Amino acid sequence: MNITSIFSVLVFLLILTIIVYVHELGHFLTAKKFGVYCKEFAIGMGTKIWGRQKGETLYSVRALPMGGFVQMVGEDGELFKLNRDDQVWLEFSKNDKIAKIFFVQPQGVEMAIFVKIVALEKAVEPMSMQYVYNDELLTAQCENIVYCYDEKEDEQWIVANNRQFTNIKPSKKIIVLAAGATMNFIFGFIFLFASTWIGGVNIAPIIATDMSENTATSFVVGDEILSVDGKTFPDFSALQTYIKANPSKEVIIKVARDAKEVEITRTLIASESQQVTKNGVEVKTVGLLGVTYERNHTNIIAILKESIHAFIGMFEYIFFVLLSLFTGKIKLTNLTGFVGIAQQTNMVITAQTAAISLGAKMAEIGARLLGFAAFLSINIGAMNLLPFPALDGGRIVFALYEVIFRKKVSAKLETYVNIAGFLLLIFVFIAITIQDVIRLFRP
Repeated sequence: MNITSIFSVLVFLLILTIIVYVHELGHFLTAKKFGVYCKEFAIGMGTKIWGRQKGETLYSVRALPMGGFVQMVGEDGELFKLNRDDQVWLEFSKNDKIAKIFFVQPQGVEMAIFVKIVALEKAVEPMSMQYVYNDELLTAQCENIVYCYDEKEDEQWIVANNRQFTNIKPSKKIIVLAAGATMNFIFGFIFLFASTWIGGVNIAPIIATDMSENTATSFVVGDEILSVDGKTFPDFSALQTYIKANPSKEVIIKVARDAKEVEITRTLIASESQQVTKNGVEVKTVGLLGVTYERNHTNIIAILKESIHAFIGMFEYIFFVLLSLFTGKIKLTNLTGFVGIAQQTNMVITAQTAAISLGAKMAEIGARLLGFAAFLSINIGAMNLLPFPALDGGRIVFALYEVIFRKKVSAKLETYVNIAGFLLLIFVFIAITIQDVIRLFRP
């Protein structure tokens, strides 16, 4: 693996981290808005390498820069349950509130007292507990989160019912669950706008560079295309459509040069391009002129229109790919995972550029990377909204059921369904990764 490949992997991981961060930030901000107790907000997975407690939330960075999560209390069903007459050890905080509950006598804790529980009031904050200590009935307030350790010393917790995700209104659940994808779409558009602004937009077909080695058919910088084969075009997009539709064709191009009209005869380049069509993934031959055009970086209206057009186009592409997957026109083997996306990142960085100066080359690569990040962000947002167990869309289905039928799905059933969905997703992820690796070493 060369330096460029290593750099590409690092860039991919940075892009993925940003996308996951904004996704989880959407969940986090809306959950906090609705009063859900968010225990941890983490970027990455695996072992914690950094963490800072701020208020009731631990903000952390994990060792593997792939993914992230918001730990919303009550997201996976009911929490730890205490029963009347349970005999436990209580540990109090500096505020004289119950902070920890042990079912086995804790070691190294001097101030824990052995009690018998009478009742735990946890409908709303602040929670309180009645218990018997030395034959005396006492009442004490609890911290907003009480950590519990069972006979196996596994850590669990108790939080007031009104602070649990499972107990907020189903309409609020839907907002929280959809907020992650919404943030992906918002930032996807921001990435697209930045990419279009840096890369510029084609407003007029004015030649910037010509990659042809045949000087007899070369354009001059500043030539403005007036017509092709006698046809005029209402805008730049129509011109590009005509050129793409005529690979290998010899065309007569009329240009304006120094207040004169000049005709150039040229054979369009035939280039293969992989496209998604109604028949699945197809390799099509398209025509190219072999030039770059002057791009405008200051026409905000044109940049905004181009960004919106590209934004809508990405949604159309994702919808068509999903539809083709369900109908069998596109196979799972055509999909790509982390390995393939990292490889695509390398292709984006190393793609040929017509820019001459280092600054112009860096700007072009940056624009391409922002466009690539936009597609990944929108893609991840759309995938998460699919009505599949373990995904946000699957959880939204359960919330919609609650709205329609005025009752919750069994917490155990929802947990089992989500676990099954998660395992299936892991299986698909592994299969796609294996396919990526095979493609990587295929000659």
